[in-house]
Amino acid sequence: IPVTGDQFLEKLANSNAKIDSEYHSTWTQQEEVIERKHHSIMKELPFSDFKVFNQLLKQIPEDYLVQMGNSSVVRYIQLFNPRPDLKYFGNRGTSGIDGCTSTAVGATLISQKPTLLVTGDIAFFYDSNAFWHQYRTPMLKTIVINNGGGGIFRIIGGPKTTGHALDDCFETPHHRTAKHIAEDYQLQYISAANEEELSTGLQTLFGSREGAILEVFTSRELNDKVLKDYFEKLKS
Repeated sequence: IPVTGDQFLEKLANSNAKIDSEYHSTWTQQEEVIERKHHSIMKELPFSDFKVFNQLLKQIPEDYLVQMGNSSVVRYIQLFNPRPDLKYFGNRGTSGIDGCTSTAVGATLISQKPTLLVTGDIAFFYDSNAFWHQYRTPMLKTIVINNGGGGIFRIIGGPKTTGHALDDCFETPHHRTAKHIAEDYQLQYISAANEEELSTGLQTLFGSREGAILEVFTSRELNDKVLKDYFEKLKS
């Protein structure tokens, strides 16, 4: 049917056709059930990547630009209802982990608005030279979720079935931290390894008048189990 998008939407908007369907009410009811399950599960989560996002998204101040790193970060954030007082951005589907930090730095400089970069450890280390410039970025706050490797490869199908190749070829396990990078670029460094430290660390991060990095350490072996258990409980 040869028709432009404008023509189609105009006809659709002016249509008087009535459809007898219970789809909307069924969808709404199911959404409410899932929402209740989601909040119930969140209360029981051990400290993990998922728990970090649950706490983080509650403590971001209003009117922040949220720059999402690839790849787990985007997936986790989409499991929570978006906050209307925040604006979300990400390179998802563009360049993998390439340039996530550089994008956040550029966005901060251009927008001159408070910006939060939420990134995984591998993406952060990969693009750490993003801080190597002559500009001050006091409104850029960075959260590095350090789970000791590319945790996404324990979540998606395929890599986890490859045995030793998971560690050697996909996940790139490591014991590095962001502390010396922060010191090198004269950024305030904060770390957290449990819920109490995370809550305090977030307050310190957002209260800082300078550029700052909060590094949150989670278990490499636990995160995928927590996420998969979440989906199983939603389906039950």
